[in-house]
Amino acid sequence: MLMTCALRAPGEASAQERVLGLLTLPTVFGEGPCDQTSPDEIRLFSAPATGAVVGSIKVDTPWTLHAGGCDGLSVNVHRNGRPTVDPLPTREFDYENPAAIVVDRQQHWYKIRLTDGAAWLQAPRRSEFLGLDRLLTGKLTYLTEEWDGRLAASAGGLLRGDVRSDLSERPVRVTEVRRASGDIWIHVDILETSPCDTGGDPPVTSGGWVRAHAVSGELTVWFYSRGC
Repeated sequence: MLMTCALRAPGEASAQERVLGLLTLPTVFGEGPCDQTSPDEIRLFSAPATGAVVGSIKVDTPWTLHAGGCDGLSVNVHRNGRPTVDPLPTREFDYENPAAIVVDRQQHWYKIRLTDGAAWLQAPRRSEFLGLDRLLTGKLTYLTEEWDGRLAASAGGLLRGDVRSDLSERPVRVTEVRRASGDIWIHVDILETSPCDTGGDPPVTSGGWVRAHAVSGELTVWFYSRGC
């Protein structure tokens, strides 16, 4: 299915705009912090393969090296017909390693989130797609503020529990990511405390399956890319 680039306000994400993972862009961000590279310009399209070019991703300011490390990297989205630019929305997949946010994919084409919508790009050289299973399994994970407090006994099963709003960043251990009933489900062990506080494996207080995405399209489980 070909999706055109639509403009939406934050919090109005549709099912097609659910976060599916991250796409590394080493030809833009480099292979790591302070990596000096000759950055590529990545074209953005309204649809995969046959869509019109709607803009591009460019490094407007490269890393500036100094005695304490580096800073100043500016990666922006230049939209055709607009006099201004916007920063490329990213999330870290590792310490100071940002990546584009993927909301749809078709083979080697990826639809990525922009500040006011989304657009497609063809996977650049050396890029890598990191799906939710790779991002969340074996990581320092937590339930985000998008989780409503309900768990299911099985993937795709009935969600039960009291809907609450005070559960942000509750520590969990992700044991499996699975597709069921048209959705992505994540099995979590809810931990009594963070592994950072105990230095080991804290007791499990409960567990079950949660939908990976809230109604907004945002994820209900995420991880600390920089560790404890």
